[in-house]
Amino acid sequence: MNVREDTEGITFDVLVQPRASRSRIGLVHGDRLKVAVTSPPVDGEANVAVVDLLARSLGVGRGDVAVVAGASSRRKTLRVLGVDRAKLAALLGAALLGACGTSGTIDITPVTAPGSTVLDDVEHVRLVLSNPYTVIEADRGPNGFDLAIDVLAEGPSGEILLEGFDADGDLVAYGRTPPLPIAAIDASITIYVAGPQTLAEAPVTLGVARSEIGAAVLEYGVLLAGGRDADGAPTRQLAVYNAYDHDLQAGADLPEARAGASVGTGVTGYAYLFGGEDADGDPRGQLWRFDTTVAPSGLWLEGDDEADLARTGEAIAPLGSDAFLITGAPPVLVEGLLLRTTPIEPPPDLRGKAATVQRTEDPGAPIYTVVVGSGAGATGIMTFSNGRFEEETGPADAERTGHGVAATVADQVLVIGGADGTGLLASAIRCDPGLGTFIGIPDVLGTPRTDAAVAATGTLLVVAGGRDAAGEVVADIEVFDLETLARIATIPMLVPRAGAIATPLPNQQVLIVGGLDAAGAPVDVIELYTPAPPTLPD
Repeated sequence: MNVREDTEGITFDVLVQPRASRSRIGLVHGDRLKVAVTSPPVDGEANVAVVDLLARSLGVGRGDVAVVAGASSRRKTLRVLGVDRAKLAALLGAALLGACGTSGTIDITPVTAPGSTVLDDVEHVRLVLSNPYTVIEADRGPNGFDLAIDVLAEGPSGEILLEGFDADGDLVAYGRTPPLPIAAIDASITIYVAGPQTLAEAPVTLGVARSEIGAAVLEYGVLLAGGRDADGAPTRQLAVYNAYDHDLQAGADLPEARAGASVGTGVTGYAYLFGGEDADGDPRGQLWRFDTTVAPSGLWLEGDDEADLARTGEAIAPLGSDAFLITGAPPVLVEGLLLRTTPIEPPPDLRGKAATVQRTEDPGAPIYTVVVGSGAGATGIMTFSNGRFEEETGPADAERTGHGVAATVADQVLVIGGADGTGLLASAIRCDPGLGTFIGIPDVLGTPRTDAAVAATGTLLVVAGGRDAAGEVVADIEVFDLETLARIATIPMLVPRAGAIATPLPNQQVLIVGGLDAAGAPVDVIELYTPAPPTLPD
């Protein structure tokens, strides 16, 4: 939490939950203090309630507390006179200690796509806590639903599922949280709710429409870096889509504008950006490290610019311990903690899409990076493990371009779509580098496509948009069972696009962002795929 102190008082940021079941000081959420108030966000009532609550809690007059930024937003900045950092810390400690009894209450705020009416038909809600398994049922009352669930001080990690049923008992709305620490605390959380097996707009947009965005998965969401704006110019924007509140949090701008950069995240709270095209249209060979833990918006550290390693639009795959492999000529080893980049040879040139897996049942097993596509050796498949490249034998159509890859929870890499010398491909390849098997699967895609966005959740594979054989933008996503690759659904996109990014969120939804629409313009709308709920115990 970022608290700014001066001789007169303190300034800090809060995240406000209006219309809560009761007013209280919550926990720190990212770099903001969470504050719940019962008042609605109408005519400044929530602001008044926040000021009253903080004044009472800190023992100052109402006139000593002011909302200095974000008056019409849930994200506000407060200024408190006559209070220092230590007094605020004591308040937070008291709030936490007061919550450390034998139970707590989690209040739930559902959010939907802008203008969505998905909740209008909901007459009955079921809340399910996965661990310890708890089910809460609630009917719609005069004021809607009072959505809260009591938890015991057992401290496991669990998820909360929300299912909404209409008057006929049909499931019409579904959402779930990412994993939560379940303990004896009072907290407020947000669940994005949509129809099961649907695509819907996220509550926020990019703000600036962009293509060629660099993206990487974080524990709590997705980091989005740079990209190309509507004028074709690289940008400096950095933002994180947070799956816990479904908001877009702005980060510190990139040191320089970049499009098509390779972006990866490590296990230390750092993100890394390498290469990309600069504002002059030149590829670059510089590594940047971004510390996501530094308040209020992160901190960049720049490495040397290696002109002989310059590249743009290349694949990146983790190697463990904040190290990464980046394709290109030559392939590059990134040692993130050392802020160092070095060429790996042989091979002198490595192209294709890349993903990394490690056999989870064997902690001592090596980490395998699989690179597939035209330019990945003579066969189209190469693996990298223990510092060595190996050329693998696989199906002839492995030498493809414009395809997508995704690592799965089964320690495999799936390759799908793209094109080879015969034309567009509907086939997939299931790669299991631990077993040394690379098996082609024909006729998977209903619509063969290139430049699709591809992502895998724990149970599903999602292939979104792309271009068909005529070069037209494909207007749907195809959803497959991850184990069998049987097609489950074909769903129209809100904004058909090619060259987008698809990433799994920790709540099992899939985020689709960026890309170019049918007119060739970058897209600012963010779409969320919501799967059907899992089968629950009786």
